[in-house]
Amino acid sequence: MLRRLVLLALILLPVLAPPVAAAGPAQPRDEHRALMDAGTWPFTALGRLNAAGRGFCTAVLVGPSTALTAGHCLFNPRNGALRQLSDIHVVAGFQRDTWLAHARAKAVRTGLKTFPRNPDSSLAPQDWAVIELDVPIGRTVGWLGVRTLDAAPDAPLFEAGYRHDRPYAVSLGSGCSVLSRNAERLMHDCTVQQGGSGSPLLQYDDGRFWVVGLNVMQGRIQDGRAVAIAAPAEIFAAGAPGQALSKAGVSLGAPTPLPEAVGTDTGAFRSVLASCLKADAPLDTLLRRRLPAGCIR
Repeated sequence: MLRRLVLLALILLPVLAPPVAAAGPAQPRDEHRALMDAGTWPFTALGRLNAAGRGFCTAVLVGPSTALTAGHCLFNPRNGALRQLSDIHVVAGFQRDTWLAHARAKAVRTGLKTFPRNPDSSLAPQDWAVIELDVPIGRTVGWLGVRTLDAAPDAPLFEAGYRHDRPYAVSLGSGCSVLSRNAERLMHDCTVQQGGSGSPLLQYDDGRFWVVGLNVMQGRIQDGRAVAIAAPAEIFAAGAPGQALSKAGVSLGAPTPLPEAVGTDTGAFRSVLASCLKADAPLDTLLRRRLPAGCIR
């Protein structure tokens, strides 16, 4: 199925901090999104992954001391080397000048050996990282379960994370559709820009939020549509990624305890979507719809 949709170009999505003189014109913003309150559930479980002050990606907590992100986010793109653990910093609930919790990497596992110079979609099943944190911040901000799309194939999909155009806030794209999928990679139509590397493709089902994929790169297919390539949750079912997740004490498909410290009220989340879509409906209904332009002001 994946081979029928011809990818014209692919780029990885970390935000790098270039010298001021090398800075180019800003990329156009994708305004079919909404800004979310990073201090509310489930966005408390997302974190901005800062890389030694030289760039950032997005990470998602899947255990008290475990976070997932894209593997290439852990490497220095200038020399291809894995970053020092002390340089990998996850800040949960980060919004402008506030945050809820933060921790540094204590150990990392990834399927990559170096920063990929010429990415293609075959890289997706290796472009994962499991980060063991030095502080169990998930006990404060909560964490999300990981499972495959097959568990609830009709549940709504959305993605959320930190991006180059809104680096200090979580933004969300809803109404995502899977264009093609196999056990190693997943292509969907929600746009993911720089900073979105490692951001989760999320599913909302029966009041719970699940990570079903990790966004690793963006591309454009033959008909001109922008697409995102994600490493699907299936990769954590076996092999090295499965062992890494299991070693961290995370079981694929296992429900997670709901965070008492931050609460699980999704009323504010629903209100933002209802306002953007001009519709009064349950959260799962709103998440099935693509946001119109103009939600972010």
